[in-house]
Formats: sequence, C-alpha cells, structure tokens
Amino acid sequence: MNSSSHSTKSTEASAASHKPGSGALERLAWAGAIVGGVSLAAALASDPHRAWSALLVHNFYFLSIALMAVAFIAAHAMVRAGWLAVLRRVAESMAGYLIPGAVLMIASLAGARSLYIWADPEIVAADVLLIHKSAYLNLPAFAVRMIVILLVWIGFARALAAAHRARDAAQDRDEKGVAAPWDPSHRVVRVSAAFLVACIATYCLAAADWMLSLEPHWVSTLFPWYAMSSGFAAALAVLTLLAIALRRRGDLPELRPDHLHDLGKYLFAFSIFWAYLFYSQFMLIWYANIPEESAYFDLRGGPWFTLYAINLAINFALPFALVPRAMKRREGLMIFISLAIVLGHWLDFYLMAMPSGFDTPPLGWIEIGTGIGVASIFYLAWLRALRREAVVSAGDPYLAESLEHHVG
Repeated sequence: MNSSSHSTKSTEASAASHKPGSGALERLAWAGAIVGGVSLAAALASDPHRAWSALLVHNFYFLSIALMAVAFIAAHAMVRAGWLAVLRRVAESMAGYLIPGAVLMIASLAGARSLYIWADPEIVAADVLLIHKSAYLNLPAFAVRMIVILLVWIGFARALAAAHRARDAAQDRDEKGVAAPWDPSHRVVRVSAAFLVACIATYCLAAADWMLSLEPHWVSTLFPWYAMSSGFAAALAVLTLLAIALRRRGDLPELRPDHLHDLGKYLFAFSIFWAYLFYSQFMLIWYANIPEESAYFDLRGGPWFTLYAINLAINFALPFALVPRAMKRREGLMIFISLAIVLGHWLDFYLMAMPSGFDTPPLGWIEIGTGIGVASIFYLAWLRALRREAVVSAGDPYLAESLEHHVG
C-alpha cells in the first residue's frame, strides 16, 4: 500500500473514530423496550398462547437478522472482499442481539406446552405419528438442542469479532514497523469458514425445531432454507438502514453511493432468491397434492390469503424498483425499500408460525407491543456493541480499498 493510501486511510478513519452518541432514537428505544415488556406481561396474564406465539415470531426473526449479519461478514472474509470494510463493524454489532435473543428464546421454553402440540403428553398419547417422533420431539431434548445452538451462534460471533480485532491490531503494528509473529488474516478466514458451516447446520436445526415443529405432522426439507433466505434478506435491509442512519448522524461519513449500490444489488438478489424458494416449496406441494403436505397451505388460505398476497408483493415485487442503477444510489429510495423489506419479512415469519395456532390472523396490541419491544432491544443491543470500538476500524487492511470503492 503506498503512502497516499496510508494517509487517506488515517484521515478517513479518524473522522469515524468517535463512537455514536445518545439521541432521541435511543431514548425512544428504551421506551419501546419498556412498552414491549409491559405488553408481554399483560398478554401472558390474559392470553398466554398468543403472547408466547408473538414472542417466538419476533424473537426468532431478530435472531435470524443478527445471525445472518455475521454470516454476511464471514462470507466476505472468506473471499477477502474489501468493499465491506467501511460497513463491517455496523454489521458485526448486529450480533449484539444474540445474547438478549438467547435469553428470550430460553425463557420461551416456559410456554413450550402452549406453543407445540408435541409437548402435551395427552395429545402425543392419542397420535401415532407424534408417538413415533417423540424420541426427537420432547422437551428435554428440545431444550438441550436450543441451548447448544444458541451457544454456537454466540461463540462463533464472538470468535469472528475477536479474529477481526486481532487482524486489525496486527495490521496497525505492521504499519508502525512491528511485525506480527503470525498472520492473523488466516485466522479470520478459518473462523469464517468454520462459522459458515456451523451456521448453516445449526440454523436449519433451529428453524426445524422452533418453527417447523409448530406443525409436527408436516415436513419440508426446504423450509429451513426458506427461513434462512428470509432472515438474510431482512438482515441486508436492516444493515442498510443502520448504515444510512449512522451516515446522517455524521458517524459514518465514509459511506458512499457505491456502498449503497452494492447493498442494493444484494437486496434485490436475495429478494429474488427468497421468491425462488417460496415458489419451489409451494409449487412442489401444489403439484403433488398430497394431503399431509398440502395441509400447510390449506391452513394459510381463507383469511390468511390477503396477508400472503401482501407478503409476495412486498418481498418479491417491490425490490424490482432497485433494478435501475440510479435507484440503488438514491438514499431515500433505499430507506423506503429497506423499511418495506424489514416489515415484509417480519410478515413472512409471522405467516410461518401464526396459522398453526390461530384460525384468523391475530394482529393487535399484543403483537404490536411485543414487536416494538423486541425491535427496541435489538437496536439497543446493536448500539451497545457498536460503541465498544470505532465505527470504522483504522487497522482494517481492506479499509483503503473500501474507501476508494467504485462501482463501474
């Protein structure tokens, strides 16, 4: 790297070296967390099944966003892509929700008998299929798997962040003429590779356990991948919103239209990928028309059909607005599309879970209050993690490349 690149990097990194301060949005998030807690407590007293269902949907949605943000970083680290360096810590800090999300998920074990019919011994005793599945679908095994999955997610997220810190510190020492005794960039790649393998395996297991088993008579090998694609698209949208918010506050002046352009391409690409998996799952079940398979979509007809149409309109049709090059570089449009995708994929997770326990869509103060609470906790956890270090790491060896990133 030449001296002018070093100078550019130092100048730009110093502009982002301060940590994001408090503001009205943070105070609003604290208020939202309180509202969520009160709503959940009131709902547990008045309608426990609806309360646990709302908590499961919202918490798994934001856990998916947090985990997929780490997967996004790891995938780029694997191929040594430099353009993401400016955004790396913004995405990395989204993993801050993994710990509060894990606490909420473990707490939801208290409502397992309300959520999952296989957790009720009387129902299992009268159902031959559930009896055969009871060796796997039982509360002790379910709880152990949940704890292991959450520990794997938290452990790998921390390991990858630590590997990045070590690499950045070594790069900083190298620029000062102090050679590192080992190549920490290799550690980043190794941890990223291991995480991606573990992420795929554990997320598929989590989606099958926590969401698919809400309807234990139905099986889909595509469902975990479908949920993963939905969470990944939502993570990209949240990352876009957070990055733009930081730039507008002056905490991320390095964010350029070229970075938004690439985020817009990812948003469109994974929206299409999500739609492809949606179609693949639906088409195969519709074509075969096997009763035990089509039951899943039978439940989602009638009063749920309108929500399904909205789901497709937002998550598939709307992102086509990002096809023209100019649209991906317009901040206002990126905010609008990203907000729509965040809400659209929340609706997707809602439709994955709620029809299994309700004849008509429950959408009132319980769902809204709990959703506001979980979203607020996610924001506060992200902000707390982001404040631990500079928004942009001055020692990132790819920073100069990211600062000079240009989409041709």
